[in-house]
Amino acid sequence: MPIGIQTRAHDAVTATVLRKRLLVTTALAPIMLGGLLSLAPEPSLAACTVAGTGTIGALNSGDVATCTGLGNTDHINATGGSNVTVKIGDGTATSLTPAAGIPAIVYDGTSNSTVTFNDQSATSTYSGAVLLSNGSNNNSVTVAAGAVAGGTGNAEAGIVIDNSNGNIVNVRGSAAGIGANTTGLRISGTSAGNVVTVYQGGSITAAHTGVQFIAGGNTLINAGTIFGGFNLGISGSSGIDTVVNSGTISGGINLFDGDDVLTLEAGSTITGFVFAGTGTDTLRFGGNANATFDLGTLGAAQRYQEFEQLAKTGSSVWTLTGTTAFNGATTVDAGGLIVNGALPSVVTVNGGYLGGTGTVGGIVVNNGGMVAPGNSIGTLNVSGSVVFNAGSTFQVEINPSGQSDKIAATGTATLNGGTVQIVPLGAGFLANTQYTILTATGGVSGTFAALTTSGSPLVTGQLSYDANNVYFLLQQIGGFGTLSGLTPNQGAVAGALDQAQLGGASGPLATAINTLAALNTPGIKAGLDDLAGQIHADGRRFVADQADMFQSFMWNAGTQSRGEIVRMTASAYAPEPTDPIGKALNRRRTAPVQSIWFGGYGNWDKVAASDIAFGTNTTVAGAALGVDLWQLPGFAAGLAVGASTGQLRMAARADRIEANTGHAGFYARGEAGGFNLASAISYSFAALDSSRTIAFVGETATASSRANTFAASLGIARPFQTGWGLVAEPFAKADWYATRQGSLSEAGAPGVNQLVRGGSFDLGYGTAGLRGSQRVMMPNGHSAQFGATIAVRHEFTGSAATTTAALEGAPGIPFAITGVERARTVALAGAEVRWDLTAATSFKASYEGAFAPGYDRHTLRGLIRTEF
Repeated sequence: MPIGIQTRAHDAVTATVLRKRLLVTTALAPIMLGGLLSLAPEPSLAACTVAGTGTIGALNSGDVATCTGLGNTDHINATGGSNVTVKIGDGTATSLTPAAGIPAIVYDGTSNSTVTFNDQSATSTYSGAVLLSNGSNNNSVTVAAGAVAGGTGNAEAGIVIDNSNGNIVNVRGSAAGIGANTTGLRISGTSAGNVVTVYQGGSITAAHTGVQFIAGGNTLINAGTIFGGFNLGISGSSGIDTVVNSGTISGGINLFDGDDVLTLEAGSTITGFVFAGTGTDTLRFGGNANATFDLGTLGAAQRYQEFEQLAKTGSSVWTLTGTTAFNGATTVDAGGLIVNGALPSVVTVNGGYLGGTGTVGGIVVNNGGMVAPGNSIGTLNVSGSVVFNAGSTFQVEINPSGQSDKIAATGTATLNGGTVQIVPLGAGFLANTQYTILTATGGVSGTFAALTTSGSPLVTGQLSYDANNVYFLLQQIGGFGTLSGLTPNQGAVAGALDQAQLGGASGPLATAINTLAALNTPGIKAGLDDLAGQIHADGRRFVADQADMFQSFMWNAGTQSRGEIVRMTASAYAPEPTDPIGKALNRRRTAPVQSIWFGGYGNWDKVAASDIAFGTNTTVAGAALGVDLWQLPGFAAGLAVGASTGQLRMAARADRIEANTGHAGFYARGEAGGFNLASAISYSFAALDSSRTIAFVGETATASSRANTFAASLGIARPFQTGWGLVAEPFAKADWYATRQGSLSEAGAPGVNQLVRGGSFDLGYGTAGLRGSQRVMMPNGHSAQFGATIAVRHEFTGSAATTTAALEGAPGIPFAITGVERARTVALAGAEVRWDLTAATSFKASYEGAFAPGYDRHTLRGLIRTEF
């Protein structure tokens, strides 16, 4: 800082203000010490001891001096020697307050030694706490949290390093100049290479200057607080001073002469002016955390004055806002520098990157440097020229709307190589789209050496140039069917898209095709799955499954109720019962009676994905009401109606179908020659609402359709009464389901909505197994029956459902899609309980599970039946 400025700064404090500050700072000493000492209700006796060959006033190499307790008055001194250790306090209240004349602790020509002020220690003399002098090199001074190292004398300092090099001072507590005109820490003489670190929570404060550099070549790193009561937080030297700040500096900074460096990191707060002084001084933006800086505070008569250079260091990203007249050199060596304001400086990028939407005076990008305009997509303006050298990178973000990052220069653009790196944002890019990425009013010369894009197998990027512009073009080079590793469903859609392109597809379909072509290989395959619409093929099987749930419930309730038929058959092969249970059963009416039943069912199943299709998950819930209308000896028949709702979901996709279905059925059961015979037929009518996500275009296609299913079942069983009170009943059953669905047209995804043709799906099952049951007498005098079933079911039709569809934008190009195929043979296991609530009313609950590799289904049923 020029002498005139320094003089004006000192004159700014009036005599009255100075007197007040002296009174305040002088009063701080007893307050700080008294407050600290009060922390120990029962202080130990004062004692300074030495472990070694020296004394407290003449320490030798390797000695360890320790002071504890309150009221120590020793001067601690080491002249020459090394590996000396001084400890003030042991975590209990300790004070060291020698008489005035020399600092409390002096290392004179002592090296590789340590001084530690521990928690609850207070060291203070008129001449300061620590003096490292006359070649005391490579020592370490630590002021722990809760400790105070201070000086109370006029113009003295708490810690002094004089004519000594390579020392480290760590401040977590307080280093303080407590008296009038004091300094918190001073480095003087020919000292160099010393590093002072103030940690968060630590402080260096004084009545006059917080930190004073009289010698150059030293470093201050502050994450805590530095305060100078005389409006001078830091005073520099005539040499090189280095200051790194992420904390608070109060009182301003004057670095005076030399090529000084001030580094700001996130959290930096400086009150007062910052004068860099003469020399080539650098203001750096560093650290690891991101931060912002107002360029309006940089320049003559602003807070940050007399700097000749700006530099970006560290991995952080700094954003510059506001406007400045600064036109000195600016370099980016690491991290990111975002210029959203006006910086007339020419920015040289050696590492890291330059971005933003503001204006700079010029750009030079060297090997390892990068320019990435914008704060996402945006334009970086240059009021001058641009140079990209070999090894540099120009990173350009593009979006599906045809927008891109851009450099707009008023001067020339010289391209000496470098790489253009394209970064796509979002989905839905269009092949054959051109982006303008650089303009130069003064002209473009040379070319970039390389181009990197997103890696789409079907689209390549190209750079082109004219007199004033550089362009990037997305261009499709292959068809979808040329991709390897497509599933049959993906291949069917790929073929349809390729035909559509050859036929001159236009409108939304052409946009979707160009969007899909610009994706990478996994993205293209996922997009082909989006377009396939497997959900519609699996929806046909789901309709049949929903009909099966009703048919099975009606069969279980109406033909396998363990009612009169079973009891008649069992009694035909057994003598008159004599046991209490048998007598209770025999008291039940044996003549045919009519009955009515009502119940509900729930089903959920999971089908694993196959090599060609996604897996599915379904849930169904329903209720049914039935009545036995016709009763003859050995024969009964009835009608049933029901309703159900269900949902089919594609595994790993958002596609789904919701179905609401009405059911009506007829069942009959009879007995002949010891065999139970049963049959059932039903008709189901389903209303389907589908939803299919086409993620790569951000659309959802929906549709409504109708489907119906005819079901028929026929079964035979032979019950046997065993000697243990058990009834064993081998059985066999055949089922047939015929589903018919009308055509459907989707809406919501222009161009890629599906037009699905009407079609059918048939299922045939055969089941064989064994049922077992046993009756027991309950406390209410009525019986309960417990049963279990094991069986095997085989699907004879053995094929997955299929659909034939076309895309709305190409209705004349159909393609076939196949749903997921299930295991043809599954194991069935079930359990049930029937409880006679009264002589005429019973409750029945059952569970049935179906299991096979890649498939499982679970069904719960509940039923109440009453006879009349």
